[in-house]
Amino acid sequence: MVSVGLVTENNKIELRLIESDELSLRRHKLTAKVVTSGKRSPNELLQREYANLLVSSKIGKFLHYYDSITKSDTTINVDLPTAVQKLTGKEVSEPPLSTEKNHYTRLSNLPPRIAAMPAFWTSYQIEMIRFKLIEPANLAGQAGSTDSGRARLEKAMKSSNMKLLDDCVRTVLRQLGGLPEVRGNISLFVDCKIARAWWRGHISECASNDMGLDLDTVWNLLRLSTAPWEAMILFGLRRLTTVSDRSVRSAFIARLIELEIHKLSSKDRKKTVEELMKQIGVIGANRALGYLTPNENLSLIKRASSH
Repeated sequence: MVSVGLVTENNKIELRLIESDELSLRRHKLTAKVVTSGKRSPNELLQREYANLLVSSKIGKFLHYYDSITKSDTTINVDLPTAVQKLTGKEVSEPPLSTEKNHYTRLSNLPPRIAAMPAFWTSYQIEMIRFKLIEPANLAGQAGSTDSGRARLEKAMKSSNMKLLDDCVRTVLRQLGGLPEVRGNISLFVDCKIARAWWRGHISECASNDMGLDLDTVWNLLRLSTAPWEAMILFGLRRLTTVSDRSVRSAFIARLIELEIHKLSSKDRKKTVEELMKQIGVIGANRALGYLTPNENLSLIKRASSH
């Protein structure tokens, strides 16, 4: 069954999501290690077949790989970029603020529960590929690399070093919705750049509205390297779920802006963010912070972090 979104108007489509369990199984098959000659290594045959689909001049072959996955009953109306907004390789692997804003603006009405699903971001980007807004090979592009996604793939496919190919395949899967089988739920928010853009936009907008902060100031704070984005996601999903409450998260962001962490070194910034997280954990052990207003939480956080 083909997953082609039904085009309505102005690049709006009715998107039917890929079935999550079957998508997870595909990811697992591409990344799982098998025993060959007494050694555990990725399945070279499957990874080479997948890489060939990515570099093929006929995108239909790559699309078929995902169109053949069973579709769920979940459908949602979404906007796609216009033809003039076709993404470059760099915009896929290292989207600038303007590109992140475009992603979020198009999907600002997306329910957070859908935005937290890897299957949504896979399905959405497959439609972007179908409409020639993303080149499949660009999904293998890596932030900070001078090589394009295609160059990385071609180099890996010619090499006898299987790690190069495995790295490329994993980069693509991370970009298409994350690799929760490897990194857990954090992967979608950190590794899938388009999902990360949406969540940065959503969280920035919430904090801006809750605390009266300038939207760009918040967004730029969340784009700082090392911290606070990854630290906030890591603590919020794995260690300190209190930070996932909107009122706590907005207060936390407001406090980071007050502390001017953008002026700190990467190392000191990370240390400051993690210390503030721990202080919130201590406060939250005795108070139900999720029931307080953002400003009440900010007062508590300031009092604790001023000691």
